[in-house]
Amino acid sequence: MDNSNASESQFRLHSLGIVAVNKLPNSDEVEILLTEVNPFVSGEITDNTTTYNANGVKADGSSYNVSIKSTPTVKATWHPTGDYNRTTSPNVRRGQKVQVYKFSDDDKYYWDVTGKRDGTTGRLETVRHEYSNNATEGKKDDADSTYYHEVSTEKGTITTHTSKSNGEPCAFTIQINAKEGKAIITTDNGLYLSLDGVGNRIVLCNSDNSFIDLNKTNITINATDSVTIHTKDYKVNSETTSLDASKTTNIKSGDSNTMESSTNTVKGNNTLNGPTNIGGGNGDATFTGTINGQNIVVDHVQANSVDASSYVHAPNI
Repeated sequence: MDNSNASESQFRLHSLGIVAVNKLPNSDEVEILLTEVNPFVSGEITDNTTTYNANGVKADGSSYNVSIKSTPTVKATWHPTGDYNRTTSPNVRRGQKVQVYKFSDDDKYYWDVTGKRDGTTGRLETVRHEYSNNATEGKKDDADSTYYHEVSTEKGTITTHTSKSNGEPCAFTIQINAKEGKAIITTDNGLYLSLDGVGNRIVLCNSDNSFIDLNKTNITINATDSVTIHTKDYKVNSETTSLDASKTTNIKSGDSNTMESSTNTVKGNNTLNGPTNIGGGNGDATFTGTINGQNIVVDHVQANSVDASSYVHAPNI
């Protein structure tokens, strides 16, 4: 007995092949013509079945008919031979070259790509790679214990996702949706960044509903507690400026405050603490109501009455 090959693996390359039918989505099986086993097959390569009929006479003199169906292809299941982390089978198309494997004389076949893209037969596809984030021995990986990266030209998306199974504080999902012209970054605890290339919009928010929304020509900022800006030079240029505070407004500067306008209107009760100059010798001041103060210097006063606790110096009254 010849035992020279007894130590060799029985799982081996069986034949090169050509895909006969486009692989169905979400399937790992495909029909393949074994070109080294059936080298004389000619014409268009398909999985069409040919039916052969035969008839004859049995030993007892009765007749019989048989029908035999034959196809030049074999059904093979995807078995990756080099890319350990890939979990989706290549989207092979009719006419694409593949490698076919089998175990010993078993009538079951396995396929994998030849290792090089030819740029002519491959079309839209989804390629997903998964990476274990499971530190527990004997526990099977699942969606909550893996990182994955998926590129899908079928869906028009690129997605990267992390998990928290190894002590991470949060899980991230990053996705580019090229078909819709959008991109997002999210975490499972509520952080969200959205880029909308079609709608010309950027949104950044957190789980406390603090957000910045850049929507075309409008910007909205929301914060439940406070917004703080630190800068050396702060300018606002606008046609109209509105400041609406439900309780108080404080404006403080170390040197001086200047308000300049053709008309200034101050409504409500006003308190001026400290020496106050009105008009500055170059204009008039008109007041409706009552002016109370300890040291008010005015060039020209037009008023119904003036009350002062100490004195009033107004020679033109």
